[in-house]
Amino acid sequence: MTLVGQERRPPYDRPPPSKRILRGTWGTGRVTLRRHDGLATLGSDRLPGRTAIALDADDPPVR
Repeated sequence: MTLVGQERRPPYDRPPPSKRILRGTWGTGRVTLRRHDGLATLGSDRLPGRTAIALDADDPPVR
């Protein structure tokens, strides 16, 4: 699995926790889904700061 996204930060949980961060009742560390080492255990790749423009499910990339 490859996670592609324009955001440069690791994946995080969004509403309702994001509202709690804006109010200052939660710190940003509280909404992180997995830290870098936790993502690595999933055997996935992460391409931060990128935009997916197409998906060809019949022709997956060769590793």
